[in-house]
Amino acid sequence: MRKLLITFILLLPLANLYAQDLSIEMRGTTTWEQTNFQISITQKGTSVTIKYRLKVDADREALRKDSAAKALPAKYKNARTDPKEEQKLVLEFAKISERYRKSYQDSLTVDIEQQPKYKKLLTYITNTNQAMFHGGVNLTSDQDELYCTITYNNKVMTFEKNAPLAVTSPLLYALIRETLRLGEEAGTKSALKIDEVFKYLI
Repeated sequence: MRKLLITFILLLPLANLYAQDLSIEMRGTTTWEQTNFQISITQKGTSVTIKYRLKVDADREALRKDSAAKALPAKYKNARTDPKEEQKLVLEFAKISERYRKSYQDSLTVDIEQQPKYKKLLTYITNTNQAMFHGGVNLTSDQDELYCTITYNNKVMTFEKNAPLAVTSPLLYALIRETLRLGEEAGTKSALKIDEVFKYLI
């Protein structure tokens, strides 16, 4: 009976780790273009689901050839004295641009026991404090940016970091690199494109 009780106590930390749900939301944006990505990580027990999403800026060449878009500059020039009409034309251009933006979206589920490096990283994140996510310096604001929210055991941490992440937050850099690695090894196109488009951030 005593041996059984000791074994139970020793297993409590491990059981507690798997009982808690971990949620990580990361969103990256570029400075000069309407390009952004989202990565969602959800851990339930030993199962981790990762969702990748990338939406790139509008194809400028295709936009220049669009007849409705080509007609907007003249309309905008005539509407300069009417703020409401100006706003209407801005929204119309945004709607047209949206048609020429490409999106990539994938998801995968991994067994954390089969990914020891990733398991170690997620376990570290659940046991660290907010200060450990900060690097030596947060650089100027005209850089690609990453917004991150981590929720675990009723605790929420939020971060806003500029490029390059390897300097501004080495821990977030390690998290996103490993998360992209899993996606790339699984052949997810969105993970590959995020790595390509956001090379200055990550």
